[in-house]
Amino acid sequence: QATWPVCFMDGNATDEDWQVAVSFNRKNSERDTESFAFALLTSALIGAGSLLCFTCLQRRFPVLYHRQAELPQVSRKFLGWAIASVRLSIDDVMDLVGLDQAMLLEFTHFSARAMLAIGVPALALLAPLHAHA
Repeated sequence: QATWPVCFMDGNATDEDWQVAVSFNRKNSERDTESFAFALLTSALIGAGSLLCFTCLQRRFPVLYHRQAELPQVSRKFLGWAIASVRLSIDDVMDLVGLDQAMLLEFTHFSARAMLAIGVPALALLAPLHAHA
């Protein structure tokens, strides 16, 4: 593993020193893909486990997870609460839990749309560049 030369630490690096430092970068390898796949799998398992825990705990302790303002048409199926939540409009949310939570939900929806609008074109441009670098 490469270490930084002393000239970078004391601030006396020349252009030639920077060119040598840049050459420490390595190309993508097969292990990079394996690491990415493992990280993606780990994140998916943690997310699925958290969702499963929440759903089980919500059924076991309903007093803790249900507010006085019940969601309309909540099914007792496995993810019935999620389906009922998605079907609510912002006005329904505002009536049930208040303006602050409705605005937080609206901000979250806006952020997801903005990340989609920025992320898809960025991925389409940057992924081929990274693959052929």
